[in-house]
Amino acid sequence: MRHRHPVNMIHASDQQKRRTFLLVFMGAAILALLIAMTTSAAAQTVHKIVSQTSSPPSTQTVAVGDTTWSIEKLQEVQSAVRAVVDNHTGACVGIDDGSGVGSGVIVSPDGLVLTAAHVMSTDNPVYTVFFADGTTANARRLGRNLDADAGMMQLEGNRQDWPFVELGSSESLQRGDWVVSLGHSGGFELGRKPPVRSGRLLSRHAHQIITDAVLIGGDSGGPLFDLKGKLIAIHSSIGDAVSINRHAKIEQFKQDWDRLRSGQTWGNLSDLTVEPPIGKAKMGVKLDLTFPKAKIKQIKPHTAAARIGLTVGDIVIGFDGEMITDGQHLIRAVKNHIPGDTCYMTVLRNEQPLQFEIRLD
Repeated sequence: MRHRHPVNMIHASDQQKRRTFLLVFMGAAILALLIAMTTSAAAQTVHKIVSQTSSPPSTQTVAVGDTTWSIEKLQEVQSAVRAVVDNHTGACVGIDDGSGVGSGVIVSPDGLVLTAAHVMSTDNPVYTVFFADGTTANARRLGRNLDADAGMMQLEGNRQDWPFVELGSSESLQRGDWVVSLGHSGGFELGRKPPVRSGRLLSRHAHQIITDAVLIGGDSGGPLFDLKGKLIAIHSSIGDAVSINRHAKIEQFKQDWDRLRSGQTWGNLSDLTVEPPIGKAKMGVKLDLTFPKAKIKQIKPHTAAARIGLTVGDIVIGFDGEMITDGQHLIRAVKNHIPGDTCYMTVLRNEQPLQFEIRLD
């Protein structure tokens, strides 16, 4: 067996060490350079952050529409909106006439309700009113100023401690001032509080103010507040764009107060007060909500119900696989669908069950 010369082994070991040392040295130099560059960049970033955050909050601004607002001011607006919602949600109600749902707001401890005139468009003398917690009450229709889309109702009973809001003034607001909107958008839903929208005053007209606080179907008749929580208007209708929303001024209600409370109706509704479509299906019936079951009291012509031959007095006991307990149950079941859906339903007619297939409008 042959052995390698010891001197050659030493030379090879020294060369390997030199190469290793050189690689380590070069690596260390590169690393040091990178650290120096990174530290410099980090220092510049920290300096930039410190210089930004060291400015007082009022100098930080955000553009909202065509107006620039300070962060501090927007935080104040946010706090005010929360206070309005916390204090007044209980007074915002849903109003059901058996075929559709609008909104309203209680303005006195004895249960006086302001709403839009077109929410009370049926001949029902009594309407069902819903609260956010799911409880209900009956309300008697009072007067309507159709020209201004202003209406009034009275909750029935002897209760004198209804939650209510205070009247304010829309005339005190300037263009760009913030407002808070409540309403049962899309109709009353059990377990859901009235949705909140905030916006700003855009313009003021004879009977109405215009805001960009978005309204959809079901909001009509709901309250519009200033940031102090005072009622300044009642939702009337959506305009030509989602950002243009009309509200009947509270000054009009104050002017017509005695006539409305006495039950007078006058004027004509504008086409602008037609409830906008919200994508909810309809049968085309009105229900007797005072009856313990889902009893039909009116069939609208040229509707889904009329086409399949439903008649006044029919009691709906089944819809889309559900056993229907009462009128409100049927309304909720129908609104779970969209126009064009086909459903199967069972009705009692002269105590005999009948099966129908209905294509909803």
